[in-house]
Amino acid sequence: MVIKDASLEIIATRRSQYPIENKPEFLLVGRSNVGKSSFINSILSRKNLAYTSAKPGKTQTLNFYNVNDSFYLIDVPGYGYASVDKKTQNKFGMMIEEYLAKRSQLKRVFMLIDFRHKPTEDDMLMYNFLKYYNLPVTVIATKADKIGGSKKQKNLKDILDTIDLNASGGTQPYKYSVQIINSNNQTEDLLENSEKTKEVLKEKEETVGELQEKFDAVMSKERGSEEYKEALKEYNGTRQRIQEQDERIARFKEEKEELDRKSEELREIHLAEGEAA
Repeated sequence: MVIKDASLEIIATRRSQYPIENKPEFLLVGRSNVGKSSFINSILSRKNLAYTSAKPGKTQTLNFYNVNDSFYLIDVPGYGYASVDKKTQNKFGMMIEEYLAKRSQLKRVFMLIDFRHKPTEDDMLMYNFLKYYNLPVTVIATKADKIGGSKKQKNLKDILDTIDLNASGGTQPYKYSVQIINSNNQTEDLLENSEKTKEVLKEKEETVGELQEKFDAVMSKERGSEEYKEALKEYNGTRQRIQEQDERIARFKEEKEELDRKSEELREIHLAEGEAA
């Protein structure tokens, strides 16, 4: 899907503040330090749409992101953050439970976990909570590129041994599944690489146009004159800039190839999907 438009449209703490449209909704949950905000920015191809912070626990509301004016992606407060007091944690829990129990527009929940670690007790509480409401769940195991090749299968096995993908009494195929993806940082690196490449290509296009002007200036001067020498110096300087821009383009291309190579390595990992019983 091409993301043409995405914006934070509604911030809610109770049911009366939810969108009144009947658009499909997709919920994003995860621990406070799992990087949900960076994940949102990555999949929506935006750098600063969702607020990111070095200090976890910043999201304290239900944030409804309108995507292509066709569906909502919803970010909720993270769980398992010890520095949030019990009263606030209980408020978050009630806010999320009200949404899960009474929101017919909700089509699927995406639950982020860190691929580097075995699912925590908090992860399992949330997963079983979602299954209790008979909601389709996709577990997103992030940061797989930060694990060495020899450990990938072991970590995947740890996740599958911990999370029960069998849908008790469910009827939907692949109601519960696991997907393994890059770290948010790697996805952001790809976006940044693409933006830098576009910038230098635009610069080169302008410089090439400028080179023709410099050439015309050289040809208009009397050969050997001071004006000729000055115009020739400027012409050579412009040619040097084009060479430097070509070198930058080549370097960005090499960086992209390396990022693509890492992504291809991740695609070779088995994506485990559990069929409904």
